[in-house]
Amino acid sequence: MQEALTNAIRHGEANGCIVRLFEDKGVARIEIDDDGRGVPEPYVPGIGIRSMKERAEELGGSFRLRTIPGQGTSVQVTIPCGREEMDDGIA
Repeated sequence: MQEALTNAIRHGEANGCIVRLFEDKGVARIEIDDDGRGVPEPYVPGIGIRSMKERAEELGGSFRLRTIPGQGTSVQVTIPCGREEMDDGIA
């Protein structure tokens, strides 16, 4: 999610971001909301956004980007984190 924070500063000119992390029933959800200028229309995802989406999907999760031009951007990623995924021998 470092990419979402980088985008907020570099492209969105955000003054601040709120980062939230939740876990519920074996699913981790990460939300990053910024107060920047949002993604301009027409929206064409760059390498960073495409990479975040691909990484989430490779892990069996999902990626969602919501934006309102002039009012900021919200990125939400969900990733399974159930006990079976955690018990793969990695400490």
